[in-house]
Amino acid sequence: MTRCLLVDADAAARASLSRYLASYAFTVRSGATAQDLQRLAQAEPFDIVLLNLTEPHPPGDMDGMDGLALCRWVHEVARLPLIVMADPARPKLRIDALEAGADDHIDPPHEPREVVARIRAVLRSMAKRAPVGRST
Repeated sequence: MTRCLLVDADAAARASLSRYLASYAFTVRSGATAQDLQRLAQAEPFDIVLLNLTEPHPPGDMDGMDGLALCRWVHEVARLPLIVMADPARPKLRIDALEAGADDHIDPPHEPREVVARIRAVLRSMAKRAPVGRST
């Protein structure tokens, strides 16, 4: 089973996408804040992170981190594949997220089936990059 960590400030969106991913045999843990993401990523093994960057976060909610700093944390510290959901009207945010370590992005409102396809595509790509043992 693929283990996904979903972070979205919108509780209804989190619940809906979590149920949908579960119907495709994904195990999903979710949270609303940067602190949730960091706590869960350090406590449990995950295969991929889905991070919604479209919702404004209340002051202090990101624990001093903006969404791009969080992308860098996922890439550099947690070392997990990352898909961001970013407003299509904000192309600079999408580009900055990709440059900060995101592996892919999805424009909301997203088709849930596309989320599944993009998760699988990123994981396939990561598997191809994994070192292959040599025969001696």
